[in-house]
Amino acid sequence: MPHSFDDIKNRYIATFPAKEMDLRNAWGEKDVSSLRQLLHKLCGSSGSYGFDKLSSLCRDALTLLEKQPLPIDAINETLKAIYQEFMTNR
Repeated sequence: MPHSFDDIKNRYIATFPAKEMDLRNAWGEKDVSSLRQLLHKLCGSSGSYGFDKLSSLCRDALTLLEKQPLPIDAINETLKAIYQEFMTNR
């Protein structure tokens, strides 16, 4: 029997803790390249599952990561908003 979209979406939601940890680790290590890749993937996948706010926040973070020098405070605030979205949607 095929899985319903809700089942698939719930499996995606179950990955939020791991996704958050990956983002925290990449940013904690100031690994901008890895952070950019993680945010890019999350931006696309979250939008596909209907998490439009999460996708938009990821796009915002990606835009901030292109600036030089890096706007550390703004990136921190955007990542906090992403983490909050993870919590809100669990």
